[in-house]
Amino acid sequence: MENIKEFVNVISKERQIPYKKAEHAIRLAFLKLGRDLIDRQSEFDIDLEDSEPILYEVFTVVEDGYSKKSHRRKKRGFIEISQAIERFGDGDIQIGDEIRIPHDISKFGRNGSKVLYEHIERELEHLTNNQLYFRFKERIGEKIQGDMVSVDSDGNIILDIHEPNVRAILKKRDRLPNDSFQISQKISGVIKYIRLDEGGGITVEVSRTTPKYLEALIKLEVPEVADGKVVVNGVARIPGNRAKIAVSTRYSKIDPVSAVIGIKGTRINAVSKELHGEVIDCVAYSPIPEIYVKNVLSPAKIEHVKLTKENIDGDEVDVAYVTLKYEERGKAIGKNGANLLLAKMLTGYDIRLLTLEENKSEEEKSKKSGTERLEALFKN
Repeated sequence: MENIKEFVNVISKERQIPYKKAEHAIRLAFLKLGRDLIDRQSEFDIDLEDSEPILYEVFTVVEDGYSKKSHRRKKRGFIEISQAIERFGDGDIQIGDEIRIPHDISKFGRNGSKVLYEHIERELEHLTNNQLYFRFKERIGEKIQGDMVSVDSDGNIILDIHEPNVRAILKKRDRLPNDSFQISQKISGVIKYIRLDEGGGITVEVSRTTPKYLEALIKLEVPEVADGKVVVNGVARIPGNRAKIAVSTRYSKIDPVSAVIGIKGTRINAVSKELHGEVIDCVAYSPIPEIYVKNVLSPAKIEHVKLTKENIDGDEVDVAYVTLKYEERGKAIGKNGANLLLAKMLTGYDIRLLTLEENKSEEEKSKKSGTERLEALFKN
């Protein structure tokens, strides 16, 4: 065999794998070679420090009768002391000693080379797939684009994202209601999920319906978001219908809402067009929950917000009681309840609307109840 270190170095450069990881993969391949061609019940070690690799069969000396214990039968790499003395003719062998028997791998011939090559390829493929998996896992939530190549039997779109050993798929549930594509058309979305495939490579699931996709489009369209001057604090979507985004900034000269909307709505309209007309509302984020709830319920004008916690079916839930004029109620709820639903999604509060009249009635009931309790004390 050629100089093993040079071989590892070539593999590292050709496969774009760190040297240490390539060395580890080749080490595993040699150990599997030993089990295949010498003894499946033995443990092996390989010395890759010398130019010519040396494969060692490794035994740990144990007491006689060790192998008869059922929970140890499947363990590899041990030899009972009486067998060790008989096999190696060394009376100084003791329990716990490690015996290393070197094997000349050249004796395996062409068959050995073939088996070793197969193991090396398998280990390198496994390593490459793992690297690919973790590289794409770090990109979850990132915008990605591919060419439509086919539709599978379940109606899912297969995309070519021009990455070796990567299969991208846009499932039906991750498409917008009005999405319609043709073969070779470029389709964008965000990376939603990554999985390793049994046959090698990875599958990347792409989505056009997640809040992350809207956030990615905003980032591309709004320079202030891209450079971090404006922060997207939250996104809520009813895909293909309506969305709300909350934004903020620490720069006093920047209006974050105006920056995202753009002059005459140019920026937000460009994003909406990409989403087939999905209506996007942009509101100012506030770290003060009461103000934030008021903002997300726009265009409705809110009179008062009261925050509390309630026990619902054994769970403690954040609740916001919102008081507003009767004529503002429809605006707060929105068409088909969309505005209220998005506000709940964005804030995390169970928002309950009360008109001024209803709130006044509740206050009167509360006062009456308090008065009755006081009167009861005096009656007793």
